[in-house]
Amino acid sequence: MKTWVIVHSLELYQQHPNMIGAVVKDAQVYGVPEPKDRIFNDIKKGDHVIYYITPHMGILGIYKVTSDMKYLPDDEYWHEILVYEIAPIHVPRPGYALDLKKMIKDPNIHLDMFQHRERWGGHMQGRTCIPLTENDYQTILTNLNNEEYLKPI
Repeated sequence: MKTWVIVHSLELYQQHPNMIGAVVKDAQVYGVPEPKDRIFNDIKKGDHVIYYITPHMGILGIYKVTSDMKYLPDDEYWHEILVYEIAPIHVPRPGYALDLKKMIKDPNIHLDMFQHRERWGGHMQGRTCIPLTENDYQTILTNLNNEEYLKPI
């Protein structure tokens, strides 16, 4: 099992709370639908994803990937998209998200994916899928319901 950070907006989550998706490369050029963010191909059924929402800089929870990648040529909201189905396994209390920015700024918290705390936002921009270390996964899991880091969404 691998763990990933999935970067979506709150709006995308509200449209499909049971899916994560990646934009498709131009099918006329490449033939077979492939995600623009190639690493999205590496996600497998059974993996865990940390669902990060922009612009709120919050984590909605940890989800398990419950399907293989599927191609949706004409989704009502996402149009042409590649998706995996997901199911929640660990979430903060309803109406709240884990405030990632606050966690990163805490000197007592270390996340491997942010070697330079002051430039952490740039690491997330323009990305759909980011691999996660076991240390980062455990740190996020441990703090998912820590009142010190929760914020309303």
